[in-house]
Amino acid sequence: MGSGAKVHNVAARTSGSNVRKRRKMAASDGRSGSAPAGSRSATPDSSNTSNSDGRLFTDSASESARRRWRLLQKHVCITRWLSKDLMQRHLKRFALSQQAIVDAVMHSSDDFMAVFIKIREQFLSLLDAENCFIIFETKRSVLEFDGRTICPSARAKKGLLRDSLRSGQPLQLACAASCEDAQIVDGIPNIDLRSYVCIPLPDGDNHVQAVVEIFNSRYDARVISSWLSGTGGSDSLNVFRAFVGKIIKAFAKRNKISEVVSSSASAGAVQPPTLAAASRRRHRSDSESDSGHNAKASGQSAGLAAPAAEARTNDLSVESLLDLLRQTVAIEHCVVYAYDKEAGMLWTRLSVGSTGYPATVPFGDGAVGRAALAGEPMYLTTRALATPPTPNSAVVTSAELTESLRLPSGAVADTLDVLLVPTFNSNAELNGVVLLRDKRDATAFNESDVAIGVNICRHIGSALHSSELHDAILKAQGKAQTLLDLSAVLFRELETNSLLIAIMDAIKTPMGATKCSMFLMNDDKSELVSPVGSDINCDLAQEGFRIPVTSGIIGAAATSGEVINIPDAYADARFNQAVDQQTGFVTRSILAVPIKDATGTVLGVLEMVNKRAKQYFDRDDEELARGIAYYLAIALNNARLFEAARAARRRSDALLALMQAMSSTNENVGDVFKALVETVCQILNVEHGELFFVDALSKTLFCRAGANWKGFSIPVGKFLQGIVADKGETVNLANAAAHPDFCSEYDTIAGVKTRSLLCAPVKAPPQRAGGDESVIAVFYAANKVGKAHARFCDEDTKILVAICAELRSIIERRAWELVFEASGSETTHVTSSFLSQYTSTPTLSRRRSHVSLRSFTDLPSAATTATVSATATAAPQTLTGLSERDGHSAAMIANTNLDDPMQPTSARLIHSWDIAPWEFSAPQLVDMAMEMFESFDLLARFRVPQATMRRFLVSVKSQYQDIPYHSFYHAFTTLHVSFKIVSSQPSAALMLDLVGSATPVSAASSPLAPSSSLARVTGDGDAESPRPLFEARDVMAIFVSAFCHDMNHNGRTNDFHVRYRTSIAMLYNDQSVLENMHAAACFDTMRRPGHDILEHLDTGAYRHMRKSIIRAILATDMHNHAGIVSQLHEKLKVGVFNSDDETHRELLVNAVVHSADISGPALAEALHLRWSLQLLEEFNTQYDEELALGMAPTPYMNAKPGTAAVSKLNIAFIDSCVFPLWSIMSAFLDGLDGCLANIQTNRLMWVAREAESPT
Repeated sequence: MGSGAKVHNVAARTSGSNVRKRRKMAASDGRSGSAPAGSRSATPDSSNTSNSDGRLFTDSASESARRRWRLLQKHVCITRWLSKDLMQRHLKRFALSQQAIVDAVMHSSDDFMAVFIKIREQFLSLLDAENCFIIFETKRSVLEFDGRTICPSARAKKGLLRDSLRSGQPLQLACAASCEDAQIVDGIPNIDLRSYVCIPLPDGDNHVQAVVEIFNSRYDARVISSWLSGTGGSDSLNVFRAFVGKIIKAFAKRNKISEVVSSSASAGAVQPPTLAAASRRRHRSDSESDSGHNAKASGQSAGLAAPAAEARTNDLSVESLLDLLRQTVAIEHCVVYAYDKEAGMLWTRLSVGSTGYPATVPFGDGAVGRAALAGEPMYLTTRALATPPTPNSAVVTSAELTESLRLPSGAVADTLDVLLVPTFNSNAELNGVVLLRDKRDATAFNESDVAIGVNICRHIGSALHSSELHDAILKAQGKAQTLLDLSAVLFRELETNSLLIAIMDAIKTPMGATKCSMFLMNDDKSELVSPVGSDINCDLAQEGFRIPVTSGIIGAAATSGEVINIPDAYADARFNQAVDQQTGFVTRSILAVPIKDATGTVLGVLEMVNKRAKQYFDRDDEELARGIAYYLAIALNNARLFEAARAARRRSDALLALMQAMSSTNENVGDVFKALVETVCQILNVEHGELFFVDALSKTLFCRAGANWKGFSIPVGKFLQGIVADKGETVNLANAAAHPDFCSEYDTIAGVKTRSLLCAPVKAPPQRAGGDESVIAVFYAANKVGKAHARFCDEDTKILVAICAELRSIIERRAWELVFEASGSETTHVTSSFLSQYTSTPTLSRRRSHVSLRSFTDLPSAATTATVSATATAAPQTLTGLSERDGHSAAMIANTNLDDPMQPTSARLIHSWDIAPWEFSAPQLVDMAMEMFESFDLLARFRVPQATMRRFLVSVKSQYQDIPYHSFYHAFTTLHVSFKIVSSQPSAALMLDLVGSATPVSAASSPLAPSSSLARVTGDGDAESPRPLFEARDVMAIFVSAFCHDMNHNGRTNDFHVRYRTSIAMLYNDQSVLENMHAAACFDTMRRPGHDILEHLDTGAYRHMRKSIIRAILATDMHNHAGIVSQLHEKLKVGVFNSDDETHRELLVNAVVHSADISGPALAEALHLRWSLQLLEEFNTQYDEELALGMAPTPYMNAKPGTAAVSKLNIAFIDSCVFPLWSIMSAFLDGLDGCLANIQTNRLMWVAREAESPT
């Protein structure tokens, strides 16, 4: 007899015995109650005897009826209690079965046979049956599993089993006769069938995943019937079969059961161990095939298959469990909240497919917090519920659901259902909540979904617990490692800035903060200043961000000396929102930790912003931050002591070096002051320095710049130098060019691009008691050398002030001699007022001061002073206009007056980007080509006679064919664009200057070794500085290859020559056919008598030059374009490009020539349009020839002028070739912004033409 029948019999026996007991008690009560009635009847009043007997009988009947009613009520209550208890036990058994199946799934190591065996065991136990079969469909057949073997099922193709598979409706045969009539046991040996139940297992989509056959259940047929129909107040069996169906669907999808079973069972019956091995092999193969793919970011599925190592150890990750839950319940959006008990906060541990949900939720707040507080599943829905899937269910409106989930208004307007399931660790302690939102089929969550969620979330809770333990171990290790790294930094770094940068880099990762900044207390303890390395400096694009010590959260931490942990910054009144508004950054959480030394004095504050994982800083973060602040205090004290000692030594060394330079016996005063300036530059570690001398009578400052001592004057009180001279105060700027009083004209003259600036006055002592010091000179130091955006520190300022104090003596003694340097023997032009200030030398006639760009040595006499002034004054206007229009460095052509009528026409034309070569004759173009070579004095450097160069150019020109595009005009344009690219670079990037620039070519330059003779020399004469971008040999290679890169071009492409099998294609083996021909023609021309422009190079230099020219010409092959662009992306970056690496230099040379070759779209619109039409003419000619020769024509070459095809062709060329290349070049080289703008303008032109053209 089944356990259910047994329970019913026990209940009946218990109820019957209770009734019998109550009847005996009633009879006993009746007997005991008759005595008083008898005594009353013995009274003398015999006339009332009959009446008394009637009342007694009536009272006794009423009492018996009442007792029987009470007994019936008690019987009903007991029956209900027994039924309820039976139902609870029944539900518990189903719940335990669900739990057992989920456990089997979790710990099956992806062996689906273990899962099927567990499912069979649970059905046998629940229905107390003798045997159980599981029938399931695969791609090839229908199989049945009897607990021992899996084999094809012939029974499933007919009869009731087939109907159940198709309809999904359960059926029951209560007796042997019915089973025999239905022929259930056909094909099943050794079964004495008495009852039969067929239970389909549907999934969430109502597809039957499998069918369970129950043979000979010991339960009463009526009980099973009530289970199947869901009557009697219990629908547990239907919930359970839906539960199992969904589990099978998700698990089968993960392990590809259909494929494994079909392939294994196709030959006949297979034992479970064999299938298990096949399943494991299949899963291992899938895992290995997917091992090369990276997991996607949070918010996307990480895949159902857990890693093999986790499967072997039965330690599934939260991600894997969540994916199984999503597949089983058929949802897309879910969030796992982890519970931080100490902080009383739930934070987002994992989010898949969901956005907008709060990152943190206080415990007990909102729906998530209430579900955590209740510790039971909670279901919220906006639709009407017939049967709530959980006792804790509620129907709400969309607005109420949004508010309950703490979402912005309208954030989940499409959300219909939310299921919240709490998770627990192994100690039954709450450790999280899982939020499930909206099923894929838009149906409501049902009881099977809740059951699946509860069971899988039990494992998620265990995984969260393991993850917490793992995170705690990692956090402890990270804390120890961080403190160890900080201690190592203390011993490794002593310089304050380097120390602070190293510390900030070391603590950001272990603290898990998005931003990390430090604020140090200033000397008067009124402000907190952020040093280098702080993120706030980068965000605000400034150095030394300052906060009053009484302001904000940082100030509060510094004032109180206590740690301040703010989980919600905007909710704190002390938070300053101005920084967020300025930067666009959103601050959520802040941890501010004071940095205190051993005496408790606050040295600064360490600030961490926006915890990455938890979104708030917890107690562990506070403890780690305290440890970091402790080490920071030690580091700051040590660094300050070291800085003080080093500064003292640096000042003494600086003064010693300065005294040595001042004691020089050099009679040339110019060399003395030049040596002094170079010494100060070395002491301060700057790129450029200069002394400006004050002429008190004219109220001007003048200086000598460069080897030729160029004169430059500015009024006192104007520009930064004049302001320092006027006020006598030091100026220290991190970005001098942004200052409104910055003098950009001096940068042009000196050939420097000023970034950081330190200007200090040189003061003479007062001439009489009580008088004021007068400024006699200003030292100008530009560009602190070091890391990017290096600036002058306070110690640099102190050192320069000390140096200026020492300089005043030699300026007083020898400054007047500079006049003789300037004017040679013309001493009558010396300014007597200047001499009288500093020496006792007899006064001479005073020099007229003026703004001059000419060298003092160019002043022949007083009579020519006005002329020189006028000419020099006009020069800056010309240079300024040229720089703005052409975008190249004005410093390179500072002394080249392009408007001078004495200049050759060709010399003036080559400095313009807008040369239309068709407007000039061939000899004129050759003249301009000569000017380009001579502009960099390449003929003198390589000892090339002008006649030889001209013969070479003319011979090259004669070898260009008269074709529309690849003609001599294109060769000239390529040379000219190459010239413009090179000449647009600042002088610091070149190892040579344009003729007429500040630094003339040395007469001793050796043409046999141009690179060594042109080495850039630092201030102390050491030639160890990094090589510039372009040396003389690089420029020569660029110009020659640009001019010769299309020699003998016949207007046909490489592809044409290869396909038609021309002679040159055969000669060069189909490899860069035309380019190899051009390079060969170039050097074949040099072999002609009187044409060898490289004849004076030694063997090594010639080989290098020949290799450079050949490679640059080969680089113009468009087949190499993608490779060049790829290399440029990798190497042509500041900090990556190494001018000492020959491969980098070769890449740059090739890129310049290749850029010039395809520079049509980078030119003005009119030029670009004409070049495009001429190229199109060549294309059309080749297309016609291909048709005439019977070749397959090139489709794009058939585009006709004025059609949309032409516009599309040019747009494609710009997008795929020109813009990618020129954008890289413009980002790395100077002066190409205008070209990039032309490319954009020309592309818009083609887009407009395409829209206007007929289709």
